[in-house]
Amino acid sequence: MRLGTYDPHQVAAVRAVLESLGGSEVFGVAVLSGSRAAGLGHAYSDTDVHVVLREGASLPRRTFAHDGVEVQLTLVPRQVLLEYVSLAEAYVATAASRAQSTLTFEQLWNFVRLASGTVLLADDECSDLLARCDTEVARQVVMANFMHKVARNAEDAAGMLAFDDTFGASHAALLALKAALEVALASTGDIYAMDRFLLRRLGRSGLLTPELWGLLNQPEPDVAARLHAAAALSGWSLVHGWDKPLESLPVLGTGRTGHSLRDPAFGLQRFADRWALSGPGKSMRVTELVAAVWIRLDGRAPEVIAGELQAAGYGDVSADQVVSCVEGLVRSGVATRPASSADTAT
Repeated sequence: MRLGTYDPHQVAAVRAVLESLGGSEVFGVAVLSGSRAAGLGHAYSDTDVHVVLREGASLPRRTFAHDGVEVQLTLVPRQVLLEYVSLAEAYVATAASRAQSTLTFEQLWNFVRLASGTVLLADDECSDLLARCDTEVARQVVMANFMHKVARNAEDAAGMLAFDDTFGASHAALLALKAALEVALASTGDIYAMDRFLLRRLGRSGLLTPELWGLLNQPEPDVAARLHAAAALSGWSLVHGWDKPLESLPVLGTGRTGHSLRDPAFGLQRFADRWALSGPGKSMRVTELVAAVWIRLDGRAPEVIAGELQAAGYGDVSADQVVSCVEGLVRSGVATRPASSADTAT
């Protein structure tokens, strides 16, 4: 049983409270949830349990104490549980139908708590429902919801910068970076719905490098650096951390070697039916191969990108093919090529 940072005393208190209220006669399902269930929490974190009541059952109140532990019960209607289960059965969000990838904060928060929690009891119906949940799909849903925030905030940052609002642009770029970090963390199997424990999660994942720490805590605004990092982390995760969790993420590139660069005002979007690059004034459909090239446009030479794509299983991709792809991205306005470099294969 995965209990996160809940200790046996707290778990025993929860079980005692549930039994004192009627146990399986009252509860259709009880899920030990909250930040502690995700391996987080702190000394004063609540002991949270999401519960679905059996038909006709009720509770006298929502907070109960047992043996020095305060247990908080959050009621989830059975229909809402069914809705959350349907979210985790398959990733079906399309460019035209984005309900699964644009959840409200409350929806995403409760979805993550149920997806990352531990089931303490469940009746047959709820057990059957929960068995339909796919943990990989749950990861994808979280990634998809934050990928939209990356693209939206990156576009805002670019627009503010064009309006000479440097501080506003820096803040929007920071929001894009934090959203990208949520995509990246989810790609490694760490799902959460808010940034309360962001640094702690980055630290335990090994992502909190000195470079990233600097981007998160810059004394002076550097919009471009934050946006380049956001595009890299989010894009790489969507391409390479979708079907199964990544064991590691790439080192952030500086984008200063003279080769082509992606435009970080755009964000990569992954839908069930297509890939897209979304940014200022446009959203363009791309193939997975083009997406894999775009995320690598941080100053890498075409032959380096071609070698990486071959190693990643994209077939016998040549440097000339990469150059052709880059030329199309430049013409479409989602990448730039330095005037000093023709960016041709060598």
